[in-house]
Amino acid sequence: MSHVRQTREKFEDLFIPEPNSGCWLWLGSVYKDKKGKETYGRYGKRCKLAHRISYQKYYNVELNSSQLICHTCDNTLCINPEHLYVGNNQSNMDDMVKRGRSARGRGNAKITEEQARRIKYGNEPVKLLVRELKISKSSIWYIRAGINWSYI
Repeated sequence: MSHVRQTREKFEDLFIPEPNSGCWLWLGSVYKDKKGKETYGRYGKRCKLAHRISYQKYYNVELNSSQLICHTCDNTLCINPEHLYVGNNQSNMDDMVKRGRSARGRGNAKITEEQARRIKYGNEPVKLLVRELKISKSSIWYIRAGINWSYI
């Protein structure tokens, strides 16, 4: 058996097809952001993104460092090459916004957009807002200065 075939079979042992979505779910190691990774090299000290490896293996292409492999299924553990496409940072960000996956400045927000509008456009005292919304004075300042929640 050739080395390439062994490598491909080893890789294929690390995912299972999900029948409802068509995703191939990665069973190997994952990064903290829930993206699959495959270790390689001496002592397994080097890692590559599993969905990137999948795309390269199945379409037999080389990718440069500016090319990203993006998901059409929004499942970071999916490595099905039919659910992947080549993009760049801008196209990935545009896709994120289009699909409604962007936090739009909210991140792990403790307040709602409506509350942020109230802070930004209202005249209520900071002490009242701090006490009522349970957020810091600096959070209020950043909203009023247009640094946080800048799109509202």
